[in-house]
Amino acid sequence: MIRISLGYIYNFSKHMEELGKLEGADTPLASMFITLFGAKNAIEDMSGSVFGPYLRSSYAPGNTLLIAINTQLNNNDFNRVVSKYEILSIKQLLDEYRIAFLAEIGVLNSYFVTQKAGLIH
Repeated sequence: MIRISLGYIYNFSKHMEELGKLEGADTPLASMFITLFGAKNAIEDMSGSVFGPYLRSSYAPGNTLLIAINTQLNNNDFNRVVSKYEILSIKQLLDEYRIAFLAEIGVLNSYFVTQKAGLIH
């Protein structure tokens, strides 16, 4: 049995939510860098976690989203303006990833085990 950290799942969800909140307007890379970087790390961590082998259907959409995020992050010009079309593309890729990810975690076996009465550690 593998212990699941609910904080880990919450943190992943928080980064995905922040990515989804990006404005659909031309935006300087500097103002969205932290959001992109956090989402990139969250997706990479999830793929490399104990869940990774069980997240098969969301792997391809997640990888496509990572490529789009890395395209922005690998540009060293922080004053560059990211077009609204590039941002909307990232948000659409996020929606595709989210659908596949939620479908997969919805069918993962998970259990909440309570402590046995009278047993103190």
